[in-house]
Amino acid sequence: MYDTHCHLNFKDFDSDRERVIERAKSSKITGIINPGANLRDSRTAAELSAKYPFIHAAVGLHPHEAQALNNKDINLVIEKIAGLIKKNKKIVAIGETGLDYHNVAEYLNKKNLAEEEIVKEVTRVKETQIELFKAHLDLAIKKNLPVIIHCREAYLEMLDLLKGQKISGVVHCFSGTFKEAQEFLKMGFYLSFTGVITFVKDDDELIKIVRETPLNKILLETDAPFLTPEPYRGKRNEPAFVRFIAEKIAEIKGISVEETIKVTDENTKKLFGID
Repeated sequence: MYDTHCHLNFKDFDSDRERVIERAKSSKITGIINPGANLRDSRTAAELSAKYPFIHAAVGLHPHEAQALNNKDINLVIEKIAGLIKKNKKIVAIGETGLDYHNVAEYLNKKNLAEEEIVKEVTRVKETQIELFKAHLDLAIKKNLPVIIHCREAYLEMLDLLKGQKISGVVHCFSGTFKEAQEFLKMGFYLSFTGVITFVKDDDELIKIVRETPLNKILLETDAPFLTPEPYRGKRNEPAFVRFIAEKIAEIKGISVEETIKVTDENTKKLFGID
């Protein structure tokens, strides 16, 4: 059983990282993919993958990093990420990277900017996110690696950017609409689901998306330390809890947990090139 998206390198695990990893092993977790969120996190993700045989890394910048970047910075960061890939064969993807338009204006408003300045800055941030994402896509194509996509409140823009791209990947923590899910699937992308599916209502559109998405296009993830599934909601998330997501997917689809784990494991190995 794989947790395809877990931030073990985050400070949330500084006090007991070894014990969390041991709990993952004892919970029959056979593999973990740890994505970077910025350059520092990408380095520590790569370091963890070098230390533990069952941990792999992805390297990239979360779209929130765009707020402090310009085009020159993007080029420099991409060069450094490419350098990490060259040094570590356990880097299996580019990411997480993408677009996140959620609360951009509200965040900027906290800086006490004038309304006109906020409008201008929102436009700049969104444009920089797009350029940063494009740079990641170019690197993924160059290195022949899949992308781990973060997308929030920007699914239509994301779909437009991916049209015609010869690239594979997964839309992590999918939270778009049923129609948007179908468009990503048509492009060949995988969708991954988190603990959110364990606590939304049965008539939530996300449940329909899980039900209608072919099992051979689904990945499991915790997004730990965030989005903890039931029955541990409210506590820090960790890889050992990925089984609750597998169980919920099996329940939604009316299949066995064993089949869910078997097929999603095969999907993970295929997408990320893991033996």
